Amino acid sequence: MDAEFFVIMPAMTGWDLYHGMEGRGWFARWDDALEAADVMAGARHDVAGVATAVVVEMRNRDAAVVSAYA
Repeated sequence: MDAEFFVIMPAMTGWDLYHGMEGRGWFARWDDALEAADVMAGARHDVAGVATAVVVEMRNRDAAVVSAYA
């Protein structure tokens, strides 16, 4: 089974959150975006039983996994 990703990306001001290709919100503060993504990933894993991860993409195209539910 494939994992589903919740991706936090920098926006002009703040942070955008995506689940797949679908936007899930904009956040002015980094910690708010991270908390929302982590809650969504955990809930998706609990409800559907799929592996999920929260990934942060930076402006220089580097990415880091900051949490995972398997």
